[in-house]
Amino acid sequence: DRKNTEAYLARADLYASIDKKYSKAVDYYSKAIELEPENSEAYNNRGVSYHLLKDYRKALADFDKALELKADYFEAYVNRGVVYKAMGDNGKALENFNKALELEEEKAKSLSRPGNAYRPNAAIYYNLARYYEAAGDEAKSKKYMSLASLLGIEHYATDFVTGDGILIPLYKLNF
Repeated sequence: DRKNTEAYLARADLYASIDKKYSKAVDYYSKAIELEPENSEAYNNRGVSYHLLKDYRKALADFDKALELKADYFEAYVNRGVVYKAMGDNGKALENFNKALELEEEKAKSLSRPGNAYRPNAAIYYNLARYYEAAGDEAKSKKYMSLASLLGIEHYATDFVTGDGILIPLYKLNF
């Protein structure tokens, strides 16, 4: 079905995550965007593929569009931070990681109830720990690495982090 956005997204995700054919993934994400221009997930995931192709300008444009469509999109903030870090803009990287952390903490407050606690995404703590490690702030690095460990960082130790189809290349960062 050439009008099925989900089919294009699924094929793009396979090209990106399994085959590592990021140019092909970009093509399929782009087709999904043509069919559904308000799909923030498609922009986010295409941005990840652009990042892996080292086309940082296009990656940032896609993360910006994803955030324009969905202002509380945690993954897009993390991904944008990853791209800024790759470009050497540590200030903007940290700004985006902190925004992602703020969103996760707000989510934790709103979803946590007795017997049903929300666990924030360990990936953001891990990235903040690595950031502060590179910046030479050992205390903050240890603090965030402890939080990442408490939340089960080993669960996220793959190239693509979340289980909901969102692709985040968090553990290939070189801080």
